[in-house]
Order: sequence, then structure tokens, then C-alpha cells
Amino acid sequence: MKKFLTPTLIALTVLSSALLGQASASHAQYDLVCVHNDTDRTVNFRYLGDADDDWTSSSVRPNGVSKIYWSTAYSDHCLTLRFDADMSSRTRMVEYTLYPDAAVDVDCDYYGSDYRFKWRSGNTIDLYDDN
Repeated sequence: MKKFLTPTLIALTVLSSALLGQASASHAQYDLVCVHNDTDRTVNFRYLGDADDDWTSSSVRPNGVSKIYWSTAYSDHCLTLRFDADMSSRTRMVEYTLYPDAAVDVDCDYYGSDYRFKWRSGNTIDLYDDN
């Protein structure tokens, strides 16, 4: 009886974990992108979602995080982010497509898709996928 009980309990535990994971994913209310700044300068950027008509301007302070989120009721599946990678007086515009994670809350400590501004070389920064 003991040999039968152990595999059965393991199977039930795995099944219940899978079902709970599906239930929490189905309760996601937001698509969340978290943009972190690991530099010592404020980074200004603009972003555009799939359903947006206009670019939105934003910034993230040194060692800070900017939360970009929208309701999962919308059809947005990605976000276009544009910034000046040259932190000197010159300009070098860079554009990336970022992909959100479904989230039940807009807390970047626990949810969201993480991207980080970091120094690349000299006066140049770049955005790195930290997922």
C-alpha cells in the first residue's frame, strides 16, 4: 500500500500545481514591462504600444524603475521603445521591441518583463533583456 500511495500523492501534487498555475495565469489583469536604469544618469525614452496612436514620453532615474502596463483586455502584445543611446551631446537613436509578461499586479519586484539600461562603452548606453 505504501508504494502505491507515494506515486499517487506525487501525481496528485503535480496535477494540482499545474492547475493552480493555470488558474493564476488566467487571473492576470495586466501586461507589464519593467524598465530598470542601472546607470548614474536619468534616461529619457518614448514608447508605443500596439493599440496606441501616439508615442508616450517617459524617463527613468538612476537606479530606478519605470513601469509600463496596460489591461490584458487590450490586444497589445508588444511595446516599441525608442531612446538616445549616446549620452553625450550627439544623438544615436535606438529602437527595440519589448514583450510584456502577464501580471496580477504592477509590482516589478514580483511580476513583469524586465529590461535594463546599462552602460555599454564610453558615453553609450543600451537596453538589455533581463528575463
